[in-house]
Amino acid sequence: MQTDFMDSNQPKLSPQLVALIKGGDLDAFVSFYKLYSQKVYRFSYDYLKCREDAEEVVQEVFIKIWEKRSELREDLSLSSFTFTIAHNTTLNILRKRKNGALAISQYFAGKASSHQHVEEELISNE
Repeated sequence: MQTDFMDSNQPKLSPQLVALIKGGDLDAFVSFYKLYSQKVYRFSYDYLKCREDAEEVVQEVFIKIWEKRSELREDLSLSSFTFTIAHNTTLNILRKRKNGALAISQYFAGKASSHQHVEEELISNE
């Protein structure tokens, strides 16, 4: 449903919508969410390839925007701001994955190393 504060030619945010969100208008924020949530989801899913992680990005993005709504400026692009948050949140998840995978591989490398030391000690004691 298009409302009067959204441009009808393309899914683009009008300064009036940004002003309403900035003022705490929940209906305007819900309209913004409906307009952009799937785009944010597709953007993050393209990188993450995981439905749950992409959904987490969507939640984080819109929570951050709502929390920072008083700082929004009508003369700046809310769309760009939205995708900057989505990009950074997606990168954070990818970093966590990488760090988690590294920690797991280090854990197992340490276990293999400690098993090897035990085996060497047992052989030398024979």
